[in-house]
Amino acid sequence: MRLGTPHLHLRDTSSTNDRARELATAGAPHGTLVTADSQSAGRGRQGRRWSTSPGSALLMSVVLREPHALLPLAAAVAVAQACGPAARVKWPNDVQLAGRKVAGILAEGRPQEGWAVLGIGVNVAVGADDLPGKLRERATGLGLTPADVPEMLARVLAELDVALALRPAALLDAWRARDALLGQPVAWGLGAGTAAGIDDAGRLLVARSDGSVAALDAGEVHLTRAFRKDASVEPMNFKKLTDQAKAAIDKRGGTESLKGDLAELKGVARGKGTLKEKAKAAADKLKEPRPTPGAGAPGTGPGAGASGTTPAPGGPGTVGGTPPTAQDLPPRS
Repeated sequence: MRLGTPHLHLRDTSSTNDRARELATAGAPHGTLVTADSQSAGRGRQGRRWSTSPGSALLMSVVLREPHALLPLAAAVAVAQACGPAARVKWPNDVQLAGRKVAGILAEGRPQEGWAVLGIGVNVAVGADDLPGKLRERATGLGLTPADVPEMLARVLAELDVALALRPAALLDAWRARDALLGQPVAWGLGAGTAAGIDDAGRLLVARSDGSVAALDAGEVHLTRAFRKDASVEPMNFKKLTDQAKAAIDKRGGTESLKGDLAELKGVARGKGTLKEKAKAAADKLKEPRPTPGAGAPGTGPGAGASGTTPAPGGPGTVGGTPPTAQDLPPRS
């Protein structure tokens, strides 16, 4: 059954996710859609409130049976596609335009019962003048009209159909092509470093100053001030190097080698010494054959959602209310 059928539209509700969860619990089929003109208790990850003026945003939740293992990443790719070529994804699944949030995604569900609810909010008919001064620094809209909301709904559903049908490797590539954090300084509750993409489980890789790489399963990654002051010099060099590491790991297979390569390359990314010489040495190093250690099982967070529901499986964006966790990946000797 295609996404969007049956469709329940509400003039006002507490939360489209709440109504969709009720329907899923009652046996609603795959693809059931709930939309609303306004909601009084909309929320995002970690319980943050999502509020918009009535009729100005796409507010939707869809019931998914046997959900995709990387559902939050698939949703982010779909929404970014619908928002246009300039849209980027801030890990795990905030969609941004010019560094400001234009859409949010929240996946909740009961894995033991084989269903998830995917909530999506997009600021469709929102312009710069519609936002309070402080909020303008962090949020934005598409600048369209309320009459464009139904068309945006159709685009999101169509793109979601496509994204959910992708094989994992293709989905990860599509997400990486819109990565807003790659090569940027980031900080989280337990440390800081340079964002180095995501691994095959959707975890954020962060190269730290001591040469280790952290793989973040859950929690919030905050941009440091350096990201806003200078986002044009270091990131291009780091992206080139991480692309080399990814090409090498694609050839060898596995994820542990990628983490080791990134640890080796982090010094080059920070521009120590002669960058050209270090980049060449690192690229030569990647050509050397090396056995690949077995990859560990991907981590998923245990955080519980409202009304006894738990976050949907298989991605960092599904964990709500849990502290940040990281798997430390020591530098290769």
